[in-house]
Amino acid sequence: VKIANIGTAAMTLNGITTSAADTTWFENPLEPLPWILQAGESKTIDVTIETASLNGERITREVWFTSDAREYNLDKDDRVSITGLVSDMPPSYEIPDAAGANYPDIGGNTIVCQSGATIY
Repeated sequence: VKIANIGTAAMTLNGITTSAADTTWFENPLEPLPWILQAGESKTIDVTIETASLNGERITREVWFTSDAREYNLDKDDRVSITGLVSDMPPSYEIPDAAGANYPDIGGNTIVCQSGATIY
């Protein structure tokens, strides 16, 4: 996640908070907060979500930034939202008559199998 000062004066970033305990952030090299970003400067942080216990769930996580650069408004541009479906399952495909098929080949991007005289 890129944090940028698009203003015309220095910005002090005082805090970075995540919305859930399974969501963490880090910056490399790690510098303790507060960070001072001059006009036009930016920093990048990595955000990690531990998904081991979230399989099959649709999640939304947020990362909030606290700084002296702006006043609160309803635009919520002081945060980043991450939304998605957590899954460790590969995609599945349904092929007509595949239950009794011979010689399935699922090695590439195309699934090929033979059922009687028909090749799918």
